[in-house]
Amino acid sequence: MSDPENPQRRALRSDAQRNHRRILAAARAELAERGPAIRLEDVARRAEVGLATLYRRFAGRRELVAAVFDQYFTEEVEPLLAEAAAEPDAWLGLRRGLEESLETVVRNGALLNAVHETGVTMSDVLPRFLATMGEVLRRAQRDGRVRAELGERDLTAVVVMVLATATTGVAERATGESCGWRRYLALLLDGSRAGGAELPCPPGEASTASEC
Repeated sequence: MSDPENPQRRALRSDAQRNHRRILAAARAELAERGPAIRLEDVARRAEVGLATLYRRFAGRRELVAAVFDQYFTEEVEPLLAEAAAEPDAWLGLRRGLEESLETVVRNGALLNAVHETGVTMSDVLPRFLATMGEVLRRAQRDGRVRAELGERDLTAVVVMVLATATTGVAERATGESCGWRRYLALLLDGSRAGGAELPCPPGEASTASEC
């Protein structure tokens, strides 16, 4: 009976993993330089692998961008969220988690543009974001620092709104600063503090737009 963990099999698996990492690194570099309209041929050339090797792992540009974004979220965003969750002061953790995760996403705008342009869904990473930041939000609410009526969907809306001001150039035009999105995040965070007027339209509860 052959050993499934023989040296040759391990070497092949190691080569496959190395090629996978090289392809993702090359794709990210191509996205940073050329934007969403990258060619798989250029990615393969940059990764120093054959085009057939790339296609064995990724059916097309959309699948490649999805893999790059997943790796980026795992390696660069989730550690920031974990640090925010470890912050003893839940309000500070909430603010820190949103600020630092948004900062890295804005800094990697080319990748975000590619995600939108190729139609890659964020449904896989959103639960991972909310699993961490949702608990931070609830801790801040228990501490009496954040509005009790806020929910996880509100966190998603805050992220979407701030990214919209950053990626469309609205924040920079309004403030004259490339980091102007921070101003609007600060406004939204201030509005989330406990003690303000009751908010209309609880997320997920209004059945028609007219109710708002």
